[in-house]
Formats: sequence, C-alpha cells, structure tokens
Amino acid sequence: MEDEAVRLTHGLAEATRTSPEDWYLVYKARYAMEVVFEALAASDPSVRSVVTQPFTCCTAVDPILVAGLVPVYGDIDADTVSLDPAVLPLGKGVGAVVLQHSFGIIDDASSRELVERAHGVGALVLEDSAHCATRMALTDQGRPVADVSVHSFGAEKMLRTSFGGAVWINPRGRRPQALSIARERLAALEPVCGGVARAARLYLNENRVLNRLPRKAAVFLRRSLVAARLLEPAVADKEMAGGLLHGPMAPDRWICAQVNNELKRAPQNMGSRREVVSAFIEAFGGSVPYPAAQGSDPVQPLLRFSVVAPSAETSREVIRRVRELGYLAEDWYRPSLYPGVVDPGAYGLPAVGTLPVCDRVTAGIVNLPTEVPVDAVAPMAEAVKQVLWTPSNM
Repeated sequence: MEDEAVRLTHGLAEATRTSPEDWYLVYKARYAMEVVFEALAASDPSVRSVVTQPFTCCTAVDPILVAGLVPVYGDIDADTVSLDPAVLPLGKGVGAVVLQHSFGIIDDASSRELVERAHGVGALVLEDSAHCATRMALTDQGRPVADVSVHSFGAEKMLRTSFGGAVWINPRGRRPQALSIARERLAALEPVCGGVARAARLYLNENRVLNRLPRKAAVFLRRSLVAARLLEPAVADKEMAGGLLHGPMAPDRWICAQVNNELKRAPQNMGSRREVVSAFIEAFGGSVPYPAAQGSDPVQPLLRFSVVAPSAETSREVIRRVRELGYLAEDWYRPSLYPGVVDPGAYGLPAVGTLPVCDRVTAGIVNLPTEVPVDAVAPMAEAVKQVLWTPSNM
C-alpha cells in the first residue's frame, strides 16, 4: 500500500506543482469532503452552514449533512456553471463555500473573486475538482486559490479509474484549526478491505456484463448485486437520502496502482479532450449557447462539453438525436442534486424560481462526450444545431 500511495501523492504534487506532504488519499472524494466539514464543525461550534449549489450531484451535498451542517444554496453563473461570486449567500454561521468546477470548467478570475468574498466573512473555500483531477483554480502567480481542493478518480471522471480520491490542504489555508484536525484524521485513515475492496475490484467487469443485458434483467441483477454488497453503486440509495454508504477510508494498494497507471496517460488524455473541445467551439461558432468561461486556458480539457437548451423538453430531444448517432449525450445535473433525492426538503432545496440562472441551466443542460475521436464532433454538433440553431439565437 505504502509504495503505491507514496507514488500517487508525489504524482499529484508534480502535476499540480504542490508538495506531496499536503496531499491525502481517500476511497472516494465525497469522504474527503466529509472529513473536512466534520473538522470544520468540530473546530468552531458557531459554524452552522456551508454554501454550495444545487446544480451538482447529491453526493457533493451529503457530506455537509453527515457533518451535521446545513447546505445553503447560491445561484450559479451561466458562463462558469459554478457559484456566482456576486450573489453568494454569506450569512451568519457560514463556515465554508464550495467552489465546484462543473464538467472541468475552471474560471480563475471568478474563482479568485469567490475566494476573496468567502475569506471576507471568515469562511474557508473547498474546491470541488472532481471533474478535473490534477487541475485547480490559480492565482496570478500560479498558486492554488482554495484552502482545500478535492479530486476524484471515480467512475465517469477524467481518468479511466473507478475508485479513489485525493484532497490537497493548503498549508496557508483559512481556518487553520479545522485544517489541522482534517489533516490528522486523513493521515490516520485505514485502507479499504474485505467486501468493500472486493467490490471495487469487481466493479468494471460487473458493469461490462450489466451493460450488455436487456434493461429489465440488468436492473434486477444490479439491485441484487448491490443488496448482496457485491457491487458498489456509483450513487447508493442511502446517498439519495442524505447519508453516505461508508465511513471515510483510504484507498488500498490496488486502487492506488490503478490511479498511478492512469496518471501516466493523463497528459495524452487531456490533450485529446482539448482537441475535441476546440472542435466543438469551432463547430458551434457562437450559434448554440454553452458555458464560455475562459479561465487561464480558453480551450480546457473538459470532462463533458455542455450546451444549454431553452427547455427540458428541447434538451431531451437533443440528447435523443445525439444518442441515435451512437454517442452518449447526458443530462448531468437534471434534476438538481443529480440523480435526484428522496426528500428535497431534507436537503433544504430552494423553491423553483429562487435561483433563476440555476433553474434555467438545470432545465436545459446537455452534456456531450469529450473522450471521443475529433471526427465525432461534426455529426454531434450538427445534431445539436438541428434542434437549437434557430434565427432567434443566430
């Protein structure tokens, strides 16, 4: 375990120009968030809430609830699909703000403004880099802006891995007492073992089989495997009800080795995604609305290239047409707290109309794949434009 874990922390440090001593490994990124929020609550009884966005996965909000804190939702900026710094709900008792880089979009200027506003009320900033492992928002001098940065190696993320996560803790971060508690607990995590470790190893082969079965048979078998704890679900039923499936754990040697192998091809992976993103931008030519944050790199290696349709119905039609071509267009994050929660009230979700930009983006979101050949872009873009390209948006 130790050799692979050391390799991984050093690899992450090299990729981000940080120190390996400031990186800690977890079984899943959500558990890193849990540890940080629990440390925050333990360090200061006056902390009651964390500011985040409903345009996200429920597993990014569950750690707030598990830590005994209250999620407070802010509206997003349509260009960054991240919290809009100008309208952050920074009331009394806010201990942290979550800076989410949705689909890998990093806007350095907006991120810096968010950090400045959060720090202005004494809140730390937790950067959710789950969609852009090894990439962070940076200052003008090239240093990370966040106090904590969480990265995921889970399924359907940047690397072709299914499990693992990492958290970087800024040695000069705000709320040092909370960060010290988090460091101590993260350093003491035991690696996964037993049934959890076995399920991690089986995950890829199980899903390959399930994806080839008829839908009804696949649904039944998947539920049976999950019930028998032989399959680790991407999002468990418990995680759609405000909880987390496990307590915080570290990855084992096998998971670390899988991530280390994928980190070797990360530059190639990001390079090919940049080419696809550039091709989408050129193909749409301003005729189709999409988040257009520039950041420090105008053509970023995105996990998905997103466009925003005028309605949920139109979004579904776009997704249908792209899928007919054989490409997996998706609807992350519709509904809010994707893939949906059992009781929205338990999560404190705001009423429709309270966050207008978030409501509009959620309704119309379409995610196009970026891990495809460049020549796949033209037919996908044409399918999108057939639905969305009208005189009104030319």
